[in-house]
Amino acid sequence: MCISITNKDTMSEFVIMGDIKSSRNYDEGELQLAFTGLIKATNRNFEDELKSPLTITLGDEFQGVPASLNTCLDIIFHLEEALLLLNHPFEMRYVCVSGEINTPINPHIAHGMMGPGLTKARELLTRKSRSRPKYHTLIDEKDRMRNQLFSALADIQSHWRKDDYKLIYHMINNESDAQIGDTFDKHRTQIWKFRNKYLISAYQNLKEVIFHLNTVYHEDSDTDSDYSHR
Repeated sequence: MCISITNKDTMSEFVIMGDIKSSRNYDEGELQLAFTGLIKATNRNFEDELKSPLTITLGDEFQGVPASLNTCLDIIFHLEEALLLLNHPFEMRYVCVSGEINTPINPHIAHGMMGPGLTKARELLTRKSRSRPKYHTLIDEKDRMRNQLFSALADIQSHWRKDDYKLIYHMINNESDAQIGDTFDKHRTQIWKFRNKYLISAYQNLKEVIFHLNTVYHEDSDTDSDYSHR
């Protein structure tokens, strides 16, 4: 799903940062291998939509410069659903902000750049708080609504059992209970029950609304919107 949104201000860029929650609880070598593979695969998938690729800055953190807000959101959902498919045990948190980058953008690696946008994202990502949200955007006047939607999404995800991650991934991406049942050796009525248990429709609807929110703007908005699905 893709809604093309770019910022008119040439000095303002979109910045995405993320980290692994409670990374100390995992085997360092296994975590690094899984995290590196995940970031590399994501860069390949979004190669043409990144001004500066996702780059691991510390062992459990990454940052990058997407070409648009929609790419930033696309990357977040891509990573979350890849974690389900690969059945990785760790959980990630994300921030997406809009702000200035005062130094040239490095198209090869997201290192050596400076500016208020990066500083703002770093402050949000490293904020010490037990209530720090899984998702946080600081983009425009729609942030309050966007973050409320993300909060509801995170609440749904918090009730997903790790043992069912792959099943959840397939239910998100395939509407056919019969096909999923064949894959997991379950009757389609069992899949229907799992859909209700894990609130898959609610997750999909929230995801759709989060993207659609980007098309709702005022005439004096700082962003252009071209609504097109990938």
